[in-house]
Amino acid sequence: MFAIFNMINGPHPSRAATDHSVDNSTAMLREWLKQAQDQYHYVEWRPMEQPKSYTDEWGPKHWPPSRFNHVMKLRQAALKAARERWADYILFADSDNLLTNPRILNLLMAENLTLVAPMLESRSLYSNFWCGITPQGYYKRTPDYQPIREWKRLGCFAVPMVHSTFLLDLRRDASRELAFYPPHPDYSWAFDDIMVFSFSARQAGQSLTPSHPPRVVTMILSRHNTLVHVVVKT
Repeated sequence: MFAIFNMINGPHPSRAATDHSVDNSTAMLREWLKQAQDQYHYVEWRPMEQPKSYTDEWGPKHWPPSRFNHVMKLRQAALKAARERWADYILFADSDNLLTNPRILNLLMAENLTLVAPMLESRSLYSNFWCGITPQGYYKRTPDYQPIREWKRLGCFAVPMVHSTFLLDLRRDASRELAFYPPHPDYSWAFDDIMVFSFSARQAGQSLTPSHPPRVVTMILSRHNTLVHVVVKT
């Protein structure tokens, strides 16, 4: 992931945090910062060695409410930090999403949208967007999804859900209403990070728009940061 950030042309991310880790993530981040810190205008480094797990989790792959809560707070903190430093954009990318084209940021910014996401590839039909959503906020299968996912329909499309990797244009007034935490006062769906943010965008009147840049994006298929499959497209 760090090598990919260094490869991307355009503004670089400037916030690094690690927590609840049972591997050597903190040491890897620290080593990467030694090599790459001078390339950034500003770096915020927040390592947290303890705790290594959540008290209510069944195991490292389990997502109890406390983990969703923590992830939403981390993303909100990153969004707040970007706003306070007058950043023009903020890119959110899950650690299991690999962006393989150095022009991806420029391609997304060129779409000139408040919220835009590159369509991510995997070995299955799974991607980082939904074309349909139920009244309860869950995924709904629609005939629109597969043609987009299989590159038979190209362009940018307004959809009810994007997640995992997306770009926010913080220069736009509409972005001020977007939030990861706390959930919107009218929120009544399941306590899930992507659903909370989707609801926030809907309440703010924003379409969530997946874009078809050239085939530049790789995805490691997973639900939550578990490496399963790797597909590389060029």
